[in-house]
Amino acid sequence: VGIIATPKPLVPLVSLSFEDKSFLEGLAQLADNALALGGRGWAEMPSQPDWNPEDALTISLWVNLEDLRGMPVLVCKGAWQQAGYFLQIFNRQVRFYIAGVDTLDAGNPKPGRWQMLTAVYGHNQMRIYIDGKLVGRKRVTGNPTPSHEPLLLGRYGLSDEVYFVRGLMDEIRIYDVPLAAEEIQEIYTATKRE
Repeated sequence: VGIIATPKPLVPLVSLSFEDKSFLEGLAQLADNALALGGRGWAEMPSQPDWNPEDALTISLWVNLEDLRGMPVLVCKGAWQQAGYFLQIFNRQVRFYIAGVDTLDAGNPKPGRWQMLTAVYGHNQMRIYIDGKLVGRKRVTGNPTPSHEPLLLGRYGLSDEVYFVRGLMDEIRIYDVPLAAEEIQEIYTATKRE
């Protein structure tokens, strides 16, 4: 199966970068023009029906994690084996979960440096990329189960400390299309953090 990139510019459903502190209204901190999370803070956005995938989803973000302890959840809209989706670090790998579809664990992010993580669902596949390079792929079936929960950045729906992120997050984007490898590489090059 071939995937052809669309010639028109892709517009994400959600696009967050953190150069402007007024965006957070004191709910979280910024450092290095990124969302700074020290194991307790997080950002929460109200539920939006458009943020539920019907047949495609791409989540892309830059992270600089202090460590890989626990099961930090980077982006969460829903809950395990219930509804929605999330991207987390689990057993030192990237975990991409979509309720009603499947789970993919792949890649080994490194703490202490900026890396771009991208999770893609579409065309009956789940894929994970680190720094624009494919690190895991899986054929899947099923239909996503939508969630009415808010979008959480840096934590899971439960307030257990094991789910909180320790580190920095930036350039968080959610698309309702499955980005092609070339499009992911373009985002990586355009937003690269050192």
